[in-house]
Amino acid sequence: MTTSQITLLSEAEMASQGHARPGPEGAVDGEVKSLLYEDAEKPWRVLRLHTPHGDVVTVGRFGEVAIGSRLRVLGRHENSERYGPRFIMDSYLEVEPDTLDGLTRYLSGGRFAGIGEASAKRIVETFGLETLHVLDHTPHKLTTVKGLSKKRAVALGHAWQTLRDSRELELLLVKHGLGGSVARRIREKYGERSSDQVRHEPYRLARDISGIGFRTSDALARSLGVATHSAARIMAGVFHAATDARDDGHTRLPVHELFSRARTLLATDEGTPDDASLERAVDGLTGEGALIRREDRSVIFLAPAGLDAAELSVAQDLARLQNEAPAGLPMADATLAKLKQFHGLELGDEQLAALDLARTQGVLVVTGGPGCGKTTLLRAILMHFTSAGLRVSLAAPTGRAARRMAEASGQEARTIHRLLEVDPRRGFQRTRSNPLEAGAFVIDEASMLDVPLASALLSAIPDGARVVFVGDVDQLPSVGPGAFLRDLIASQAVGVARLTKIYRQAESSLIVRNAYRLKNGHAPLARIEGVEPDFFFIEREGSEAIAETIGRVVSERIPNKFGLDPLRDVQVLVPMHKGAAGTIAMNKRLQELLNPVGDTVRRGDKILRVGDRVLQLVNDAQKQIANGDQGTIVRMDLQAQTVVVRFDDGEGSRELRYDLGELDQLSLAYACTIHKSQGNEFQAVVVAVAREHALMLRRNLLYTAFTRAKRLLVVVGEGRAMALALRNDRVEERHTALTTFLTALAPSPLSSGGPQDGLARSPDKV
Repeated sequence: MTTSQITLLSEAEMASQGHARPGPEGAVDGEVKSLLYEDAEKPWRVLRLHTPHGDVVTVGRFGEVAIGSRLRVLGRHENSERYGPRFIMDSYLEVEPDTLDGLTRYLSGGRFAGIGEASAKRIVETFGLETLHVLDHTPHKLTTVKGLSKKRAVALGHAWQTLRDSRELELLLVKHGLGGSVARRIREKYGERSSDQVRHEPYRLARDISGIGFRTSDALARSLGVATHSAARIMAGVFHAATDARDDGHTRLPVHELFSRARTLLATDEGTPDDASLERAVDGLTGEGALIRREDRSVIFLAPAGLDAAELSVAQDLARLQNEAPAGLPMADATLAKLKQFHGLELGDEQLAALDLARTQGVLVVTGGPGCGKTTLLRAILMHFTSAGLRVSLAAPTGRAARRMAEASGQEARTIHRLLEVDPRRGFQRTRSNPLEAGAFVIDEASMLDVPLASALLSAIPDGARVVFVGDVDQLPSVGPGAFLRDLIASQAVGVARLTKIYRQAESSLIVRNAYRLKNGHAPLARIEGVEPDFFFIEREGSEAIAETIGRVVSERIPNKFGLDPLRDVQVLVPMHKGAAGTIAMNKRLQELLNPVGDTVRRGDKILRVGDRVLQLVNDAQKQIANGDQGTIVRMDLQAQTVVVRFDDGEGSRELRYDLGELDQLSLAYACTIHKSQGNEFQAVVVAVAREHALMLRRNLLYTAFTRAKRLLVVVGEGRAMALALRNDRVEERHTALTTFLTALAPSPLSSGGPQDGLARSPDKV
């Protein structure tokens, strides 16, 4: 069961649903006696339950439970030094009262508006133990209760039926581990009679309700008797295969690959769907607009409508900004003079050419590896835009990237989500109809931009504005769907400045040299004559030896030799989560070495302490925090089981509170995957390279890890694993349409015309 899973059950129903009373350490049965504490913003409550063995203080994320309600609470006992004995709730079930006093307390406990103790007592005196049966089947009889007005009787009957519908819905969901939060989303979507909607169209849940995927809706449908070969099931499987491909970075799939994925998903002991069934499903999905069919170079592709629209919108907005850019800005002579006078900097030939493109192009991509002068060029571009009277906005996909951008430029930088003024309920407030207010935009770490975020950003940029995307195209692509930066460069539809020259200061760094050697398939150098070593390779055989060595390097050797704080300055990067040298095991090891004691909150196997470094795992519009942002736990409320995390970004520090049910959004961040490190830079980076990571080992993965290090890079691993990565120059293939869309819309990077004939008026072909 999931946290805060609630349903209303009789004792008989509990037995039939498999909720027989477990041992004393597993459950507490009792009546809600009083409410000791509640959080105004979150459903976090501390209840006093009256049980046959005495009162029990129970803590957890309860919904609205009334005084007098009978609960069966599943969880664990805890004897807190600060708060004494408590029972920590994992899930709970509400049990119907079966005594006259219990019925009275239940009806008057605040659940039903206008029904106080006197009214509840009269209702129970009238109907006795049949009260709930009357509410279920003959609510019109409530009007016969003396002293109960018709208006209150009707309102009570309606409220009871709403509660019963919720009960039926949650009984359907409880078997499949779906909690109260999912039930609430279903009721918000479908309204009254949600349980009927779920019974009749269970596969719609996967498309309509966040948190429910195909497998869950399929299990629910199967339990309701839906046949495995039904058209509804095959359509749902095909649609899920198409949308699930976004997790692999695809925005679309060739038909043959989509069918292959769908067959795997839909396979049962009775067989798999044939091509004719799959084609009928595609026809149905394209007919209702859920999938978009396009032909590209004689290949038929299918894309989820939302992703297709986002990718097409990106192309159209880039063409708009490129083709409708105002006349070029003045020559940059004054900017170059100021740059030399105030910063002592002179631009090289590549940088000068890039500055000229920024002056003349509506959209510019600046790409290059470490040490090639991107930061210096960024300063020059900002100075030139500002001197030309343009208001400039700076943004990056993550908080840390925004903070680094602010430090490098000396100007405020924001995350893209904050630039677009995201609202938890209404989404981005800056849109095409309410555009951003600036004449130029510089977006850093553009390799991290996925198509949905790029679409939201570009649609909010006003006509006539200039946009500069800065990023390293040789790094890993975005975690989300699409290959925005790669496709933008490949299209040749906008100006592109490639910086390849490594400047003298960077040449003296083994980190920089070895990053380029790695990218080109050459083994890293251990040392160079006359160069202060900032790169070290420590060879160890076996994952356990690698993990043990990393623990000592982080906790002892780096602090002692380089004076760096292991909690603040050192980041361990690992290709994968699992294994002895994976992030899960490494985080437990490093937490015990670096932060072993202090106030602690437990969530299953997860242990969090004040001082821990943590990673945000999902985008959270409510908190305006992005997947991949790192923060530090600064304090805890052990009574409420909440933690407060401080995050730093380009606008300063923010403190965000997480309750127990939200802790799944956080993981320890002493070690994180290389994918999750994108957009970040650390004083010291320690990279684990083991053969157990063989499926992930390739050049651009380790290149991304190497380029995260600012002052010190230590690789701990097996020589054979490093050799495997050097040989593997395969770049992750992603099926996308952006390059094709852009080529059709703007075939020349200097085109000044509008969209070309053939795309806008032909939605089925590119």
